[in-house]
Amino acid sequence: MSVPPTHLGRAAVTVLVLSLVRPGWAQPVEETENDPRVAEAQAACLAGDVQRGARLLAELYVATSDARWLFNQARCYQQNRMNELAIARFREFLQQAPASEAELRGRASHYLNELRAAQVVTPPQPAPTPAPPSWRGRLRIASLASAALGLAGVATGVVMSARVNAVETQIGRDGQSATLQQPEDVDRKYAEGRQAARWQLPAYLIGGGLLAAGIAGYLFAASPETPSSHALLVVPVAGPGAGGAVARWMF
Repeated sequence: MSVPPTHLGRAAVTVLVLSLVRPGWAQPVEETENDPRVAEAQAACLAGDVQRGARLLAELYVATSDARWLFNQARCYQQNRMNELAIARFREFLQQAPASEAELRGRASHYLNELRAAQVVTPPQPAPTPAPPSWRGRLRIASLASAALGLAGVATGVVMSARVNAVETQIGRDGQSATLQQPEDVDRKYAEGRQAARWQLPAYLIGGGLLAAGIAGYLFAASPETPSSHALLVVPVAGPGAGGAVARWMF
């Protein structure tokens, strides 16, 4: 007996659809086995087009209210490593699937357990606390502060020296002037000169020492930690009306 052509065409479509069913997917129900969306959804999921595959499977579920399309949607997510979405769909399937689907419910539970086991719960890492500065960092900071104070001390010495020279020059000019100076003016100028002279030498010595110590400390902090034969020799010096320090780097 010959088979009508239309029956042959329907049989061919059925064979094509079933041949495209990926292992692990639920078989389509009779009313949708010839629906082209079935093959399109499976091809999309295989190709990684999850959005299109999931949309087509959702349309099939809405059209049939068959929970097996939820199962297939979950498998589409699972096969594309979208585990959170797969877990949600498997849970929804287990809620919707009737008890008669015992075999499919068992498979869904198995996949759900696999997905849960694969989830690695990573506890939130505490914010890293900044490491305290090393002794070299602290030494560099202290050395810079010492050098800054040293520069201020030397500058004070320079100002005091300039003041002493100015007072000496003014007194010398007053002595050569024919104008008689008031005694209180002369005493005031001498007092200013003595005060400036009293501070210039300590300012040079203290400022020069702090500056030299700051430079030495910074160089030492910046040097490698390997043993070295280098050394910095700092010698304070003072003289009439001036003072400071001499630094010598020895190898």
